[in-house]
Formats: sequence, C-alpha cells, structure tokens
Amino acid sequence: MALDFRDTRLSTAFETLSRHSGLNFAFDRDVRTDSRLTLSLRHANVDEALRLLLELQQLERKWLTPNTLLIYPATPAKKREHQDLQTRSFYLNSADPKQVQTLLRDMLKTRDLAIDERLNLVVMRDTPEAVDLAERLVAGVDRPDAELTVELELIEVSSDFGSELGIDWPASIQRGLPGGATQMPWGSGRELISSVANPALAAHLRSDRRYATLLANPRLRLRNRDKSSLVLGSKLPVFSSIAGPNIGLTTSISYQDVGLKLALQAQVLPDGEIVISLDMDLKHLLGEVRSAGDPPATAYRIGQRSTSTVVRLRDGETQLLVGMIGEDERAQARGLPGLSRLPLLGRLFGVAEDTRNRGDIVLLLTPRLQRAAPLPDAALLTLHSGRDADPAATSLRLRRGVVAASTAAAAAEAADPAAPAPEAADGEYGADAEPSVEIQTGGSAKIGEALSVSLHNKSKHLLRGELRYDLSLFAPDEAGNAPNTGSLPFELPPLGQVSLPLRVRSGAAGVVSMLEVVNLQGKNAAGEALSVQLEGSGEVTIRAE
Repeated sequence: MALDFRDTRLSTAFETLSRHSGLNFAFDRDVRTDSRLTLSLRHANVDEALRLLLELQQLERKWLTPNTLLIYPATPAKKREHQDLQTRSFYLNSADPKQVQTLLRDMLKTRDLAIDERLNLVVMRDTPEAVDLAERLVAGVDRPDAELTVELELIEVSSDFGSELGIDWPASIQRGLPGGATQMPWGSGRELISSVANPALAAHLRSDRRYATLLANPRLRLRNRDKSSLVLGSKLPVFSSIAGPNIGLTTSISYQDVGLKLALQAQVLPDGEIVISLDMDLKHLLGEVRSAGDPPATAYRIGQRSTSTVVRLRDGETQLLVGMIGEDERAQARGLPGLSRLPLLGRLFGVAEDTRNRGDIVLLLTPRLQRAAPLPDAALLTLHSGRDADPAATSLRLRRGVVAASTAAAAAEAADPAAPAPEAADGEYGADAEPSVEIQTGGSAKIGEALSVSLHNKSKHLLRGELRYDLSLFAPDEAGNAPNTGSLPFELPPLGQVSLPLRVRSGAAGVVSMLEVVNLQGKNAAGEALSVQLEGSGEVTIRAE
C-alpha cells in the first residue's frame, strides 16, 4: 500500500484508508476529524499504516466487529472509558504469590492485583494486551525448583596416649609421739619418732593408648536455596546444687551439647553446577571438672572446632574437606627437688607424666542432582513490553522495507515536485528480487472471535495460493462466502495485500494451531514459473473467553 497525504484532513485520510482496506471507522465525539496531517508511506500493509496514523495523531483504536473500529483520543480518561478489561487468575505451582504480585505491578504498572496465599493464587484485572503479557511473564517465573541429594561421609579419628613412669617419694616427713596423740607433754623429746606416709615409696609404671573412630554417612535431600542442618552427637548432663534457708539442698540438671553440627545451603545454577555453603561446628569432651563442696558440682571442659566454606561442584563430583586437627600435649613431673631433674637417673627420684591427645576430621561431600530447574522457552526470554507509559502498547516498529515520511519529508517533496517518489531498493521489492509472501496472524485469538489472516505480497508479480486451516478449530467468517473446506484460495496483486477472515470455533481453548500457505505460484514477465518464499509464522494460540 502507498499513501501520500499533504496537509490532508484527518477524516479524508481515514476515508482513503477505508477504501484500500475495506474497514469501517467510527469516531468518538472528542476526535478532531478536521485536524490536518502530512504523511508519505510506501510498501506498508493496512495494519502498519493504521498504527502509524493513530500514533501521529495521538489516537487509539478499539475493534467493534471484524471490520469496524472505534477511534478515540489516547487520553487516560478516554482509555478508561473505552478500553475493555479482563480478569485473569493465575494458580501458581512454584512461584511465591507476593513476588509475582510485585513483578506484575513493577513491569506492567497494573494496579488491580490481589493474592490468596492459601490457594497460591494471583488475580489481576487489566487490558487484554496486558493480561497476555502477564501470562508470558508468569510462565517464565513459575518454574519448579531444582532438587538435589547431598551425600556426606564423615570420619573422625581420635587417639589418646598417656604414660606415667618413676618412683613416687613421700612429699613430707613427720616427727612426733607414736599412737596419734593430739598433745605432746613438755620434756618428752626422747620419745619422739620420725615417720612418713605409708607407703614410703610407690613405683609408677603405666602406659595408656586409646583410639576411637566415628563414621557417619547421612544423605540429605534439599530444594534449591533451602537450608538444612544435621546434628550428630549427644548431651552431657551437668549437675549443680543450691543450698538455701528453709529449703535445704536443691540439685538441678542441665545439658551440654557435644558432637558435630552441620548446616548446608545449596544453590543449583542454570549451567547445572552446584554451589554449597557449609558451616561445620564440632564440640568434644576434654575432661570433667568438680567443684569443692559437699556434694561437689560437676562440669565439663569442652573443646570446639568450627569452619565455614563455600564450594562449587559439578553433579556427582566429590569434595574432600580435611585439616580440622586438634592436638594437645602435656608433660608433668613431681619428685625430690633437684634429684628428680637428673638425666636418666631422675626417674628414680620422681614421677614423670606425659599425655598426648590428637583428633582429625575428614568430610567427603558429594552433590547429586535429582531434578533440574527447566529454563523457560526462548520465546519467553525476550518479550515486547510496549512503552514506559503503556507497557502493553503495540509496537510501532515497521517492517524492513517500509518507507515512511512525515511532515518534514513531505514539505521537501512539495518544494520540489519533480523529485521522484521513494522506491524500494534493488533486491527488496525490485523486479529482480526473489518473490516472497508474508503471513501475519496476530499470534492469538479468543473463542468466537474473528481472526484476520493478513497476506502481503513483497514482489512485483501476481501470486496465487491457498490458506489451509484445521476444520475442527476454524471456520470461514460469516462475511465470507467460501465453503468450509479447510482451505481458502487467494490472489495477491503486485505489492498488494489481502485479509482472509476466519472465526474460532468453541471448545478449542488452549490449542496452538498452525495456519499453512500452500501452492504458492507466480510467473515473471517471460512467463517462467517463480519460486516463492514464505515469511512470518502462521501459529495461532486459542484463548478461552
């Protein structure tokens, strides 16, 4: 289609467009049909010409019938008056309703949003275009979470070595009356005797070795980004006594945790690798402590080792974590002053005690992916989202090869009437260009709604063909006279366009159908058959009411 308006009334421009397309236009009372416009357009179809004309005049359209449109000003008040709204309910499987509500409000500027956390439901009310975009956004985020199993193999090896070697001499010598008398008369010095504790000498010959191994092999199933913990150990009782007036002695008990505590958080990345955050805390018993008093209170000396790390592994890859070593060495000696420190002979005059405690932990970590999170289809990764003021607005971008000029270009042409009209570049729509036909369907249609299939001839040759459709899903529109045979023949004039009306049958909600263009034929000036290429997609998604 070629349009050329120079300071033309708006009503005249729509009359011209109506003659070319067969469409009817009704105008809102606030549309200034006497306003002027200047526009030059080449190689555009009806939809492109109409969208560009409405955008330049700040107008909007509303389909009343398959071939009748209402034109009204693109003001907020008029949009609220004329735009049809839809209510759509999204029952979510994996996504959080609050997060989806925030997404739709931020991306689509939708104000009418409600959630029901009990049903995992989000309800929105907006224009059909915004609802269609919301369906695609929700389909992209409502994906099942990945799940994995983490296999842990924990080995704790501890060894204790103790030795006690030497002769224990008495620590004191006593001189006094025999028989354990508590008082000694003056002048009884000759009766005094010297004594030491019984036994006088004690030889210590002891060596202890203790080995212990703790082996655990737990398996944890985690959901992506969820936290999990594991505790392996026991509780030590701690007794304490309190004496008070009129109540006597009261004994209470509390518990001290000892053992291993693990905290895990796993994240499955889009490339299938797994990031695991690991916190490990180990508490072990070092000894028992008793306080003075009757009865004595009991407490324990607890050793603690902890670590925190983040590892990134592939599915089935094992990570070895070692090095949490605890080592304690003690040496103690008692005996006769000076003599007990003699080399070699010192053990005859005292006792030496040596103690060595050593513990080590080995942890094997192996993640295994049970269910990967599927990525959205490529069609959901990039979506047209209108303009900042209207995220659901239709794109104004014209197809490659469409030549459009507004006031400035038209003014230049008026200044030089002899200037040639813009022509298509060679290789696009020229006589030597390979002929092609573009099909446009709009992508979706509702049950009972008329679907206009637009076919555009991009060559300077007469082309013929057939549009085939599914008889169970579509039927020719009432305005058409063709029988319902599953195909509609068409003839495309050079650089021309035709619209084939179809109506969606009931009971076809949720079905995706493909309209096919077959038997494309054409001849060049020499009468030779042409090979015609098909562009665009005939895919149609049928929506429910």
